[in-house]
Amino acid sequence: MKNASSRKKKKNKVMRPGIWERQNRLTRFSVLFFIIGSIIFGAYRYHLSRTVDGSAPEIAIGEEEISVSVQDPEEALLEGITARDRKDGDVTESLLVESLSPFVSRNTRLVSYAAFDSDNHVSHASRKLIYTDYTSPRFTLESPLVFRLNYNDVMDGLTAWDCLDGDITSLIKVVPEEDFTVEKTGLYDVTFQVSNSAGDLQSFSTQVEIYESSQGRGPEFTLSDYLVYVDKGAAFDPAAFLKSVRIGGRDYDIVRGAGNYYAENLPQGTERFVGTDMVQIDNPVRTDTPGSYTVRYTISVDMWNQETQTGTCPLIVIVRE
Repeated sequence: MKNASSRKKKKNKVMRPGIWERQNRLTRFSVLFFIIGSIIFGAYRYHLSRTVDGSAPEIAIGEEEISVSVQDPEEALLEGITARDRKDGDVTESLLVESLSPFVSRNTRLVSYAAFDSDNHVSHASRKLIYTDYTSPRFTLESPLVFRLNYNDVMDGLTAWDCLDGDITSLIKVVPEEDFTVEKTGLYDVTFQVSNSAGDLQSFSTQVEIYESSQGRGPEFTLSDYLVYVDKGAAFDPAAFLKSVRIGGRDYDIVRGAGNYYAENLPQGTERFVGTDMVQIDNPVRTDTPGSYTVRYTISVDMWNQETQTGTCPLIVIVRE
């Protein structure tokens, strides 16, 4: 009986796998699964390497500098540049102007380019851009910088134009050099400045006059220009800008030399003129020194009631290199 029982127990023990055997099977299955997964993943990576390009296009620049006119379209900036991709081939048509830097030197900027391939890889390159006909922003003034008390727009009549950006009047700023206020009469030192998209900052310094309107301003000049640019070293004739002067509500043309404003017994219908000899011209302009200057015209007139009225008018002159 004992031997039979022992044989039965041994038989049962052989028929059931032990815990270690089960663990070995799981380990073998795990290793097999890992190997199969690795093969599949490797095949997938190999497929990707054959079908997807991992590199960006190469941009080739023929000339390291390009010279253009400010009037040229953006397409002109792309001349002499090509792009090629290892997978897509020629992708020159994808090239675009990415950005333009501020000026790095006179008339010179850096233009940056970008090129794309079908996998949306991007490459970048840059070169120097030189303008052949660039000019800095210029101010224009339609009336003198003279305003009645409490007039709140001291830039009225002042505009600015730029060859790159066009009208940049909205970008003009006024920088007072002292406690400036439109609520008190007087002459105030100010600087007007404006900058274009290339970082070219231009400015001029002058005076703004605030006057009491109830007292009147006396004779009022009309000039052909109220702000002019003069090249360094060029001739400058301040009298050339005088056109007329309003006295007692009537306009009188201004002529060179002596006029006939005070002449007596003129033939009927003869037009009266004011001569430049009646106008005092304060001219500080030095055309050999770049900068901004203010010419002042002054006239004093004896009125019919023996009252003497005096009027002044400024002309801003900017001497440029």
